[in-house]
Amino acid sequence: MAFILIFIPIFAFAAETSDVSDVSDVSDASDVSKAPVSSEPDTDTEPVITSDNAIVVMSAENGQILLNTANGREVDPTCSAKLMTAMLVYDTVNGLDNQVTIDANALKNIGNRGDISAPMLGLHAGETFTVRQLLQATLISAANDACNALAYYCSDGDLAAFVAKMNARAVELGCTHTYYTNTTGLYDGEAYTTVEDVAKIAAEFYRHNTLLELSSQPSYVIGGSTVHTKNYLRSETLMRGCMIPGAKGMIAGQRTAQSDYCLITAAESEGLGYIYVIMEAPGEIRNTDGTRAFPDNNAYSDMKKIFDWYRKAYGYVSLAKKGDVVGEIPVDIAAESV
Repeated sequence: MAFILIFIPIFAFAAETSDVSDVSDVSDASDVSKAPVSSEPDTDTEPVITSDNAIVVMSAENGQILLNTANGREVDPTCSAKLMTAMLVYDTVNGLDNQVTIDANALKNIGNRGDISAPMLGLHAGETFTVRQLLQATLISAANDACNALAYYCSDGDLAAFVAKMNARAVELGCTHTYYTNTTGLYDGEAYTTVEDVAKIAAEFYRHNTLLELSSQPSYVIGGSTVHTKNYLRSETLMRGCMIPGAKGMIAGQRTAQSDYCLITAAESEGLGYIYVIMEAPGEIRNTDGTRAFPDNNAYSDMKKIFDWYRKAYGYVSLAKKGDVVGEIPVDIAAESV
């Protein structure tokens, strides 16, 4: 049977599918909060987006845009830049068990310690970690120091050359409005991208199976400590009410201490992959009492609305079987083969 990949809504017969995702222990720590998120989505009704968040849902197979509220809006790359950095590192190194000694120069220009928009592990010069550990920190914790240390290691200390490779790779992926100025996405007022371009980059990241698996981990251990993901789609340890079964990793972070939250993930259904990007959403709030929360119309609230609907409402449609006659064309003039 021949199949043609066409993305059209299949509301009437979108089959329910079960998902298997990682399960982690949920902490009862006092800093766990619940974000204001919507109830389980109704996959029979197209979701209504009431926020001003910039959202793109894209087919990972053919790049078709299924939802776009961004419409080419220029945005800051924020944590999406780390996906590009991670891919270049992965494509450069010979193995994830390679040892990386942290250089003091790699810990410069990565933001201020304690700033929510510049997350860090607190690495020190002279410490040694594996590439795998630093990739985990980059993708799961969105740690600027780990991300920059990897880029420094892979470029023999020439971070400008590494950033140039990031920009060149973006062009290769068809990103027509993306410009990086650093490896981490730290805001500097000069870098820019679009949500559509970020979706293309995320689709390429999706094809890096090892990186996708690393970014899907709810936690990791480094230096004897367990670090929990900042992508609340994957774990409820730090924030309850945001986790979505079936969400496949990627990354989360924000541009400033108050705003421009970025949430990127992927999903699969019936053998098809879907990329979800939400940017310029309200930022995470870190209260003085240690609790965490999100304002209304946050990225996770929108993700709850769109996640299941788009992966269940689109799919393969069988247009014809091999050998079927789909039409006849009259031929008035013809010649026999010799």
